[in-house]
Amino acid sequence: MKNKNFKFLSVMLAVLMVFSTCTSAVSALEGDVMATTESASELPTYTWLDGQEVHFNCDDFIYNRGNGLINTFAKLKRGEPINVLYLGGSVTNGTGASNANRTSWRALVGDWLTANAGKGSVNNVNVAYGDACSLFGVYRLNADILPNSPDLIFVEFSINDTYNSGKRGYNTVESTRHFETIVRNIRKTLPDCDIVTILVTDKGIANPNALHQYAQAHENVSIAYKVPSIHVGRAVAKEMAVTGNPWKTYSGDSVHPNDKGYAIYGGLIKQYLNSQLEANGDNTTVTNHKLPSMISDKLLDGDLQFVDGNKALITASEALGGTGFAYSGGASNLKGCLAGGVKAMSEDCVLAIKFTGTELAILENQSIEGFDISIDGGEYQTVKRDTVRPLILATGLEYGEHTALIKPVRKTATQECHIQGFFTRNQNNATLRENEIADVDCENGIHLYDNDEDLFCNECGKYVSDEPTLVKVDGVWKYFVNGEWDAEATSLHKLNGKWFYIEEGIWSSKLTTLVKYSGKWFYIKNGKWDSSTEDLVKHEGKWFYIKSGKWSSSAKTIFKKNGSWFYINKGKWDSSAKCIFKYNGKDFFINKGKWNSSTNTLFKKDGKYYAIKSGKWTKSKTIIKYNGKKYYVNKGYAQTKFSGKVTISGKKYTVKKGIIK
Repeated sequence: MKNKNFKFLSVMLAVLMVFSTCTSAVSALEGDVMATTESASELPTYTWLDGQEVHFNCDDFIYNRGNGLINTFAKLKRGEPINVLYLGGSVTNGTGASNANRTSWRALVGDWLTANAGKGSVNNVNVAYGDACSLFGVYRLNADILPNSPDLIFVEFSINDTYNSGKRGYNTVESTRHFETIVRNIRKTLPDCDIVTILVTDKGIANPNALHQYAQAHENVSIAYKVPSIHVGRAVAKEMAVTGNPWKTYSGDSVHPNDKGYAIYGGLIKQYLNSQLEANGDNTTVTNHKLPSMISDKLLDGDLQFVDGNKALITASEALGGTGFAYSGGASNLKGCLAGGVKAMSEDCVLAIKFTGTELAILENQSIEGFDISIDGGEYQTVKRDTVRPLILATGLEYGEHTALIKPVRKTATQECHIQGFFTRNQNNATLRENEIADVDCENGIHLYDNDEDLFCNECGKYVSDEPTLVKVDGVWKYFVNGEWDAEATSLHKLNGKWFYIEEGIWSSKLTTLVKYSGKWFYIKNGKWDSSTEDLVKHEGKWFYIKSGKWSSSAKTIFKKNGSWFYINKGKWDSSAKCIFKYNGKDFFINKGKWNSSTNTLFKKDGKYYAIKSGKWTKSKTIIKYNGKKYYVNKGYAQTKFSGKVTISGKKYTVKKGIIK
């Protein structure tokens, strides 16, 4: 193939240029230009919207991109509630503030959003973890970030990524990969969610005119994805340079701001929020953010799962032969407590865990030397603890179910060892750049390539496949087989490990529907089948229960969606159902197709009045109010034939035909 090697080298050089970092200037993409340092006499005092005075122009440190925060303020203008997440390390959590929930930048920003919500409302959710780098942020995506369904998320990881430099091979390329994984997964899962990157600094690398290299890595991702960024670290450095104030004026240690430092951080962010509020005006239109081509070679995703360090983990461990661990409470579900979870109670303790995937990582309190781990009965291998959280215990395994035996390595038997949980993933399903569908620059949008094994496109300089593929032609994705458009193709087709629904030779990224394939109904969302989908979806006026990406036509269960529990019968929501349904050994009262935990009533069936308390059939002796009267219930039913005296919860009552007098 002509000039193949030269083109390949050119592509690789371009990729390397994307990942290269610079400590002297931010990328000039989108006109991002650094401010120069002026003296106090050259730069006037600026007054922010809250009356705070600083010696720098906030515009020099605010970088709006793309649609900015148009969706956040459009939703509030509609009168909708929004979830705002604060994701990062200790600087986001508020370490160093006199009161983290009042004077940290997170608290200041949350208060401003609440005060300016208009007809809407704001739910501020702190998911920051002290000492957390972007790697930890990646692993938490499916555990406690995406499930919160944020409408706006602030992301701050650059300074902790800096502190992990050199640990476990940690570098700016990996930092870029992790940060892109976070941003891209948010964009793919919640396309209307607004994101803001917060870039902080510390004493040793504070610079008003340049980002430190890990902040620059995150800035490169922000530029590529058109995510706004706010350089709060540079702003503090600017204030120091102009006023001559030392670092200790704004921080009590090397990195964590004090109230004065947080006031600058929060004030700068609020200034940006206010500008977006004004720019949005009366707009109520919500627009999905565009998803650009990847800049990393691959992401760190792939079926990420979290195994909580709770009582169930102990039970499962002991069933597998584990011993010497006990649940200590306090850390369940990644709530930020690093002193809870399961605790080593003996010298020769072993924690056993069964998992599915290719990689196992552990979240622990980082006080011990490391862990000895055996996979599937193999020899124990020692994994030394480092400062990067979580600690990866095993990676590159063959995909499937594995059993791990884990022993803490401690200096003394009394050394504390708390495990908050485990993360697993399937590296085989990590998103690869070559698997992304992206625009091509070929003639008429069609790849031109030689018919050989490599299939290097002569026109656009990219590797393409001789297998069936999608090619963008005049803005439309067409399904090509053997270099020709198959205009009659209407079915699910597997491309690069993912399933796309093709209709008359066209793939639409906006299509969401149910389609029949090989005798089964598959749920298609945004043009693709996702085998992990479990949801209740509306199709042709009916609600269908989807499990593992397929319609489960025989399912009889209850399913939670948008805070409500729906009764599923024969795979569909039965909106007329009124019954008692046994689920996981408990009897749930279904009314109008839903279960409500606050329901207290009597349910008449077959001539009996069933006692419903907290939404479930109760067999306890109690009192239930029904149709304005209080009924004595026992053994599951209203005792309508009983008259006499009873004692309930220590109190005596007179009953006449079941009614409390």
